[in-house]
Amino acid sequence: MNQILTLSGCEDYPRSLTGDNQYVHWQWLEEGIVKIVPRDKSLASDTKQILLSTGIHGNETAPIEMVAQLVAQLLNGELPLAVNLLVLFGNIRAIEQGQRYLDVDLNRLFNGRHQQYPDTVESERAIVIEQHVMRFFNSADSKQCFHFDMHTAIRGSHYQKFAVIPQRLGTQQTCYLDWLITMGLQALVINSTPSGTFSSFTHCSCNVVSSTLELGKAKPFGNNDLASFSDINRTLIELMSDVPIGGKGKAPEIFVVGKELTKLSDQFTFIAVDDNVENFTSYPSGTLIATDGEVSYRVNQQTEWILFPNPLVKKGLRAGILLAKGGMEDLYPLPINMQKSARREVSRF
Repeated sequence: MNQILTLSGCEDYPRSLTGDNQYVHWQWLEEGIVKIVPRDKSLASDTKQILLSTGIHGNETAPIEMVAQLVAQLLNGELPLAVNLLVLFGNIRAIEQGQRYLDVDLNRLFNGRHQQYPDTVESERAIVIEQHVMRFFNSADSKQCFHFDMHTAIRGSHYQKFAVIPQRLGTQQTCYLDWLITMGLQALVINSTPSGTFSSFTHCSCNVVSSTLELGKAKPFGNNDLASFSDINRTLIELMSDVPIGGKGKAPEIFVVGKELTKLSDQFTFIAVDDNVENFTSYPSGTLIATDGEVSYRVNQQTEWILFPNPLVKKGLRAGILLAKGGMEDLYPLPINMQKSARREVSRF
């Protein structure tokens, strides 16, 4: 049930499926899914609901190791907890085999899109994940519901740590930006179009403030330098303790999704994007990015940036994204005078 902790190098932790210590009560709800809540019930009246997920892609091991260690510390009574926490390790079979996925990309199957791929390992897992996550957030009395889905990228990136967020932030949700800044994220990509990603599901179906965090490059288990994740680890511990976080750090660059490159056929070919091109590589207006039979994908604006180029995806799925430069007005749906105030607030970091 909790073999991912052992696979991540954790040795001393309770093997029982449910239990208590001086801080928390825990219960393994499913393979790779554990709910951890404060033992002190008085904390539960206005408690944040936080979902930490990782391993949606099975070979993205660094965040799996980091989150597994946090779980082991919580179960051992080494960390306090003041939020209701659901920790989810996504594609268990792919994690065990060190593969990104077995049949189909799990991070394209949410918001019900698993119905397009019946009888696959990932489709069955997507159904289980959706059920547990909806149950967790639907049981919340608190309106403070947050999700961090932690990944690492297939290729290098000009911004090593960045977030894709499936929503604009309301005036009462500026704390979420504070947390991302404190984690040391260098860029934010706003993609408000509903999709099959896990973070899009939690936002669209559960009304949760969510993000996909890209935290470096994918490496095998045991080859990760977890010290490079110290800002993220510290921020998560402070979040779980419900300690106010000041948003210390440099304000991230903001991008918006301009165009998704859908693979329509096996003829899809990148023209200007080779195998070594890093995420956030820029291209000038008119550049032919890719062709797919008679369909051409070109840069339409003065400059656009490529994100997640992957020609090997299945037909009908996203093979890449072209980004445009954005600003605070794209992040917050505020009047102009309030946008300026928000921009000044971020600049103080």
